[in-house]
Amino acid sequence: MKKIDFKKIPYKNIAKTLFIVLISFYALWNLSQEVVGRFWLQGRNFTVLEIIRQAKNEECVPFSVFSEDEAVNLINIDCLQQAEEE
Repeated sequence: MKKIDFKKIPYKNIAKTLFIVLISFYALWNLSQEVVGRFWLQGRNFTVLEIIRQAKNEECVPFSVFSEDEAVNLINIDCLQQAEEE
């Protein structure tokens, strides 16, 4: 049976390699979290702008906003004020 000579194992090289691999995984994970966050903010901003665009319609038509199983109809308050004046 052959004995393992622990003095010949390159501990420093193993530690350096492990450190580089862990830092690389962390950097990629952090970058992916930033990208996902930016896409989420971009989607939220698009949604808000679309709601504003629909609320400013000339015909003062109510529009639906929904999320999963909930839905509401919205209308610009300026349209309601115009209806009261008439």
